[in-house]
Amino acid sequence: MGNTSVRGGMHIQIENRCLQPGSEVIGAINVMLQEPLPPCTLILQLKGIEKTHWEESRSRSVSDGKGGTRSESYTEYFDGKHKVINFKFPIYQWNTYIPQGCFTLPFSFRLPDTLPGSFSYHKGSTRASIEYKIKSRFMLQDGKKLKDKAEIFIYEKIQAFTTNILLEKNSHIVCCCCCDKGTCFIRSKFSQDAYTPDQVASAIIEADNTNGKLNIEHLACTLWRSIRLKARSSTHFVKEKIIESRARGLAVGEKLSDSHGIFLNLDLPTVRHLIDNNYSTRGSIIECMYSLDSHAILDGCCLCGGDNPSLEMPMVIYAMYAPPPRYVEPPPGWQPQVFEQVRFEYNQAYDIRTD
Repeated sequence: MGNTSVRGGMHIQIENRCLQPGSEVIGAINVMLQEPLPPCTLILQLKGIEKTHWEESRSRSVSDGKGGTRSESYTEYFDGKHKVINFKFPIYQWNTYIPQGCFTLPFSFRLPDTLPGSFSYHKGSTRASIEYKIKSRFMLQDGKKLKDKAEIFIYEKIQAFTTNILLEKNSHIVCCCCCDKGTCFIRSKFSQDAYTPDQVASAIIEADNTNGKLNIEHLACTLWRSIRLKARSSTHFVKEKIIESRARGLAVGEKLSDSHGIFLNLDLPTVRHLIDNNYSTRGSIIECMYSLDSHAILDGCCLCGGDNPSLEMPMVIYAMYAPPPRYVEPPPGWQPQVFEQVRFEYNQAYDIRTD
């Protein structure tokens, strides 16, 4: 049964491990005592923490031992940490000895409304995580421990779910040596601005190259991920292309509009391994954002001025599931005494961020 000690075992059972901020956590603490416990209190704790780490290569001047200087390379390490929540609540208290036996202690509480979503990123020397754990333990005077913990997954609350988004732009193209290459008009219709990794993102792209002087090689739609990490007073940015879909372009003088627009799909399930655990979130030292970029790729053009023929729409990627919890085999003869459910509300008075 979960975590065990000489005094018995404890296991936290959570009904739904994938939750939105403001939703209710429902669970139970299963306890098996091998011996009576002295009077004590059972504490339930919700702990959330953000962590960041990255490395940067630097150079500095040092003495060469001959009266001069030389350049030396070194690595600077950045580590950030922020406690999101550290809520402890005494859910059961015994004023007399607790007898040997099996107990189920149900509980429920509502999450705060402003928690950032869970997050886990690791690439090279860059790491970032937002983790939430529910912990339970008996406060025992003799130092012997009886405790357990369970991880929960929190996905960012979607403030507004928008459909049928229309963006358009008329770009003045200026290439190398400030050569005027006319204009390129582009319009995109995005079906929605929030997806799960199980869905297919889509866009319809229209373009007008009648006033352009360059062929459009391709019309494309790209999903980008932008991550911002903080540690002390430093900031680190990571921008990654997740997936791109391309279609044919337009010659000078051609036009695609209305019913002739090009339909582009981004099959998110094919890149799910790049998205899982890296969902949209806004924490204090971790921020992960996605965007859909519809754009025209021009023939042999290196832009040095004017406008870029592209349209960017902020997008939310969220999860509706969590990995199943480990199965814990109940001990032989498990017939617990079931206590009455304890329901409580989050209260800042019980939130100790410095602990």
